[in-house]
Amino acid sequence: MDTRVVALDSDFINGMYYASQRGVPDAFNSVFGDGRKVVITSTVIDELTSNPAGFPKDAAVESWINSEEASGNLTVIPTPGYPAGIKDNGEKSILSEIPTMHEMGSGGSVQVLTNDRSAREI
Repeated sequence: MDTRVVALDSDFINGMYYASQRGVPDAFNSVFGDGRKVVITSTVIDELTSNPAGFPKDAAVESWINSEEASGNLTVIPTPGYPAGIKDNGEKSILSEIPTMHEMGSGGSVQVLTNDRSAREI
C-alpha cells in the first residue's frame, strides 16, 4: 500500500488551532491516521511562530509541532532558501520539497493542506 504524504501550510494549521479553541475535539491530530506521513517545512513553522512574544496561538502551535516531531508523527523539512515574511514563501517552500515528499511516501500521493485560496496560483 502506498503511503500518502500530507504537507501542512500555516493557514491550515492556524485553522486547526482556531477549531480547537471553538471546542472541536482533537482538531490538531485530525491530520494523522490512515498511514499518512505528515510534513511541515521550517518556513511554515517560522510563519506560524513569528508573531509578538506571548501570542497564545504561537505557543500552542509550537508545542504541538515539537511534541509530534519528537514522537515521530511529524517530519520537519528544513527550507532555509525560503525565509518567512515574504509573500507565499510558505507555499513555495512546500512546493520546492515535493520531490522529497514523494520519496518519503514510497510512491503515494502528496497532498498539500491549506486554507489559503491564493495558494492555487503559485
